[in-house]
Amino acid sequence: MVLEEIAEMAAATGLRVSNVFHAGDGNLHPLVLYDRSIPGQEEIAIDLSMRILHLCVDHGGVDYR
Repeated sequence: MVLEEIAEMAAATGLRVSNVFHAGDGNLHPLVLYDRSIPGQEEIAIDLSMRILHLCVDHGGVDYR
């Protein structure tokens, strides 16, 4: 479910996200791919990263802030 939601969010932004995770313990490491030379894309990537973080916390993940 979380991976599907991440894919939908990524598609909506036009960015790609590669997900690396530990199948045994559930740790997820989403890698948001962007091109800093494209104006505004870095900000979109940061926003997407934060939305992914909140999604994971909403699904029972841990927020270490």
